[in-house]
Amino acid sequence: MLKQLAIGIVISMLMLGTASIALADSNSSDNGSGNIFKYTPQANGNLSGVTYGSTLLAHSVNATGYPLSMTGTTTTKTITMTIFNGMESGSLLLATGHASGISPVSTRANVSLSFNLALNASLSEMGIDSLDIGDNPYSISASNWVVYQLETPNLTGYLVSNGKVATSSNNNITFYSNTSAPMGATPLVAGFISRGNAETLLEKYSLEHHEDKFVYNSTTGNVTGSFLTFVLNKTNGNITNFTSVLSSREIFSNINASGNGTLVPRNDLSAFRASVITVGGIFVYSNGSKMYAIHNNPTLQSNFLVYNGTVSFTLGNGLTATNFTTPGNDEQYNATMLGSNMTYDENNSFGLNHEFQAGHNTIAISGANFSAFLLVSNANTTISGNTLTFTSLHNSIAKVSFLAPPGLQELNNTLQNRLHYAISNGKIASEISISYVNSTISNLTMNLNASVNFSISSMNAGKVSFRIASLEHNGANLAIFISNKVISNNSNNVYVYLDGTQISSSSFNGVINSTSDVNAYYTAVHESTGVLLIVHIPHFSNHTLVVSSAQIPQTGGLSSNDYVYVAIGGVVAAIAAIGALSIVKKRRK
Repeated sequence: MLKQLAIGIVISMLMLGTASIALADSNSSDNGSGNIFKYTPQANGNLSGVTYGSTLLAHSVNATGYPLSMTGTTTTKTITMTIFNGMESGSLLLATGHASGISPVSTRANVSLSFNLALNASLSEMGIDSLDIGDNPYSISASNWVVYQLETPNLTGYLVSNGKVATSSNNNITFYSNTSAPMGATPLVAGFISRGNAETLLEKYSLEHHEDKFVYNSTTGNVTGSFLTFVLNKTNGNITNFTSVLSSREIFSNINASGNGTLVPRNDLSAFRASVITVGGIFVYSNGSKMYAIHNNPTLQSNFLVYNGTVSFTLGNGLTATNFTTPGNDEQYNATMLGSNMTYDENNSFGLNHEFQAGHNTIAISGANFSAFLLVSNANTTISGNTLTFTSLHNSIAKVSFLAPPGLQELNNTLQNRLHYAISNGKIASEISISYVNSTISNLTMNLNASVNFSISSMNAGKVSFRIASLEHNGANLAIFISNKVISNNSNNVYVYLDGTQISSSSFNGVINSTSDVNAYYTAVHESTGVLLIVHIPHFSNHTLVVSSAQIPQTGGLSSNDYVYVAIGGVVAAIAAIGALSIVKKRRK
């Protein structure tokens, strides 16, 4: 696997509207085979039609030096330059030398690389002095690189060079190098950096999960989605009018965070410093000491991370908050480069695996026909009126995850109070919601008890299978909401099986307060959009739970399909933060 080219500023060249096109184009063959950069070499050694996916970057690139004496699977040559097309780094770096590599050797004291751009470019103040090229193909020193930012409605990326600027306008930039000793002189390097692994990961998720897209107006700060809208103040990172579209309710009138120090080292994640990234239905913001990752899906899942500071939420009108402890595990975080390839941590950083594990502290938010939770890890909690403040423990990273599980929004006040009471008193270990709204399936697993592992194993027509395991022998109660578009709810019939045996129904209070270590029970609350089940598991080993809209013939147990694991596009449980960082997790018991 190719090592990532880390040019200090990990570039966010996001194709908001064309991300899927760019990724699809990466499989076609050309001189940059395997990458999304395309170009056409000319007989005179120059390039024409340099594109990133479907976006034209440069009409032409001209070089006046010689190709370098180097070979590699990701490099190619013309008679004037060597081209590095990074497979994984999302980069296109061109190099032209002062001396030819063939005998008889020719030399040039002055060489240049000229870009006739199709985009506007402006000199960037990003950390030129702190650039870290790392394992770059040309082994060029990171000092005194010039960085230009490219701007279009769909694209943010960078044009970089180790050379001096000879001429510059919005669309034409020439870099040059001169030397009195051409032999052995440092080559002139310039080119495009498209994005880091963070954006690649987000694009992959977006293509696989098809969340409705966010629309971000960088002028007004308005972020609009089919499930969630809010306004971002890009200057200070505050969020206002955090509103659920489906319930027409402002959940938070204000969200603000402030931290001290650097959440992620500049060279590791400079693309996420004071920047906004939107890919499909994911919105990411960071200024170095705080990061947010917000999803446009029915669960409204949002992750907030702050280093050595506080994050505060001001509740909307008509909402109240209750603080309670949960038998979860807080998580302490160390920020490392995303390039460490720790996939599990990368996914949790953005909430991409939709699995959320509660820490020791949880906040229940309730109002008329509305129920949500803030899962708190590694922070102290203060509630003052309608303001919730979470302060990170000394020199640490606090994480707060917001979830509004579908299926808990239609409950009347009596049932909502009973459910919140059960959760706050440790009588519900885990909750899974399988919703289907606006052609989007969003499955949320909120694990409140760290000893219980509850997950979906398969979904077939009219039937959903779950896997349950626990580190403890004692039983527990589980909450499950399934949309009536996933299993039919027309007849109000639902059948529940534990390890192949149909279990009996009981009342809500009967299930919640059950102490049986022998018999399993369930209760069903039928809603207009689906059914909410509370299931009592009497004791633990490993179990299979099946919920069906039709009776399953008892012919020696359930079919093998009920036990086959299928990865489904969105299971949620509460854990996560953001960033082009991997989060190395250390559990605190």
